[in-house]
Amino acid sequence: MKQYPLVIAGAAVWAVAWFMPVIVGEPTLLDGRIPGWQAFRQSLNPIWPYLHPNAGDLTWFDVLGVASGLTNFVFIGALLMTGAARPAAPWWKVLLGCGLLNTFWLFMDGAAADLRIGYYLWVSSYFLLSVAYRALAMRR
Repeated sequence: MKQYPLVIAGAAVWAVAWFMPVIVGEPTLLDGRIPGWQAFRQSLNPIWPYLHPNAGDLTWFDVLGVASGLTNFVFIGALLMTGAARPAAPWWKVLLGCGLLNTFWLFMDGAAADLRIGYYLWVSSYFLLSVAYRALAMRR
């Protein structure tokens, strides 16, 4: 795999975000600071029960949360495509869309005040990788 600095930076930021506090949540969990890996797990709660089994009624918040959690698999897929001889050109648009989708957490009632550095690192990694793929697409 060719070593592209922006791709490596995006992957590093994304990986660090998994261990940084993402949001202040329940006081019983890590002093109320929820790390990225746990926020990921909680975002998938409606389809993969975790701490609080879903009551059955899906809300728009649940749908957006699951979609947000699933963007991590898109990120991993994009990283795996880096080593391809010719990565698909639209990857930068897909990553940009994932980054934009993940900003919905900023607009949830009262959630923005609870977001922490891990969230901002995580979201920025999508934009960073998107820029990297755009640069790669333009180079080819």
